[in-house]
Amino acid sequence: MSPARSVPTYDLAFWRESEGVRLDDEAVYRLLCDGEEVEGLEEIDTGALMRGFEAALPDFERADIQSWSDGASSYSIYTTSQHLRVDCTEMTGAQMEKLIAVAAAAGCLFYDPQEGERREA
Repeated sequence: MSPARSVPTYDLAFWRESEGVRLDDEAVYRLLCDGEEVEGLEEIDTGALMRGFEAALPDFERADIQSWSDGASSYSIYTTSQHLRVDCTEMTGAQMEKLIAVAAAAGCLFYDPQEGERREA
């Protein structure tokens, strides 16, 4: 993720594993995207994360119940009780890192489905 360069589309996924649990990230991501509940994951406060995202990117205005835009770039949020996925459009790496920092502060790990990599909080 280049800090200054915008990316046409990029997905960010966040969840929190129960203490002592280490799950297969790609399998968890697929299950969560299908709306499945995953044993070994904790519930997260998705509302608090969304408010944190709004504070981290104050130039973005809410376009609808799950989307925000600053006119040039946007993001949409999809949630279950156990995860939050952000679909980014034309956002810079620096903007996405702000969202990742908010989730990390809330104790969520970041999974990058494009690269198949995770980053602990």
